[in-house]
Amino acid sequence: FRHRPFMRLARSVTGPAQGNLALTAAVQAGLRGAGLASLSAGVQRLMDAYRSGDVPDAPVLASGRDVAAYAAYRMSATVAATSAAFGEMAHALPGWAPGSVLDFGAGTGGATWAIADSVGARSLTLLEQSAEAIRLGQAILAASGSPALQAASWRTWRLDRSPVPERADLAVAAYVLGELTDQQQDRLVGLTIESAPAVLLVEPGTPAGHRRILAARSRLLAAGYAIAAPCPHELDCPLAVPGDWCHFAARLQRSSLHRQAK
Repeated sequence: FRHRPFMRLARSVTGPAQGNLALTAAVQAGLRGAGLASLSAGVQRLMDAYRSGDVPDAPVLASGRDVAAYAAYRMSATVAATSAAFGEMAHALPGWAPGSVLDFGAGTGGATWAIADSVGARSLTLLEQSAEAIRLGQAILAASGSPALQAASWRTWRLDRSPVPERADLAVAAYVLGELTDQQQDRLVGLTIESAPAVLLVEPGTPAGHRRILAARSRLLAAGYAIAAPCPHELDCPLAVPGDWCHFAARLQRSSLHRQAK
């Protein structure tokens, strides 16, 4: 079995429903009692932070309001993009299914939600530094109706302080690298190398996201990994030129909560 990373840049767009009704219901259950005005204010702060392209001075999910806004505004898009990326990875590796998953910078659990039921994993471990994100993520996963998600293990974890708790079959980092400095990005990719024989990375489909994926791609290839998808080769990327970048669309249906919060 060759070490295989999968790297994806995804841009979510509105489209047909893709089985996100259960997610919408679980998010609404987790957010019960959160006012729309508070969610909207938090969404605006998140949008400003994400669109700036700068590495934030403080964690994006710093407060309960930020975490609630993230779940209402971004979690469904994270699920859609990660689900599409994992689907391509599974297609490229027929017969392979990870029995255990490590989700780095899990937020409220979107990436794990996208993967859990499609792989039948025995062990799902979510690593997250924000206590508020863990609290809400646990509530959302508890309302999922999925035994695998309900049994998932959450760990308080910091990139600069905490070791990886265990090895797994698959390491995932979705929409995390963009919140880190170059040095921290290299540290996180190194931890995925240490923790799993297969790696799934998802970043926004922007020129900056593409550059982060290229840096991670180079690091993983140097460590002996092979590319499962989407690249058809392991040579230099022909799109690594100014004004061009590689990205893909992931479609989702916006819920009424998503529309109202945004």
